[in-house]
Amino acid sequence: MRAAERKKLKAEADAELEPLWKRVYRVQESAKHERYCREQRELLRALEDLAASERVMHELDNRKDQIMTICKVALANLAMWVRDRFFPATYAHATWLRLLPFFQLPSRVLWGREVVQVELRPFNNRQLNRDLVAVCHRVNESQPHLPMADFSFYVRPPPHLAETLL
Repeated sequence: MRAAERKKLKAEADAELEPLWKRVYRVQESAKHERYCREQRELLRALEDLAASERVMHELDNRKDQIMTICKVALANLAMWVRDRFFPATYAHATWLRLLPFFQLPSRVLWGREVVQVELRPFNNRQLNRDLVAVCHRVNESQPHLPMADFSFYVRPPPHLAETLL
């Protein structure tokens, strides 16, 4: 009998608790719904703020940058070609900075009917002057010609250096 009574009491308790549990679930669902609505409102506010602070984006025209990059690469390649072809072996791994004094050396260009001469001024450094004379001799030995012209090209080292340093 006890088991039957227990079942009966349990059924009565469950019947009383069922509407209460329904209310608990409704409150939980309501709280969840409120939380979702609040999060959605905050997200919409953030999107409105972002739209208000949005700046106009312009397309970047980088064609000039690309042309400058091509020119820089071409200049570096030309400098390395000149280094490999005309400079002494000690310059085999020289960087642009080491070659720069040679390219910035003051000079005078004399145009003749058949010959273009470049007269170079000396350095204040004895070793650089030796290298300069060597470069001049290598350039003159290769007998470079200007494109689309019948000119010969001759590089003349400073007169007092050509005899004293070689």
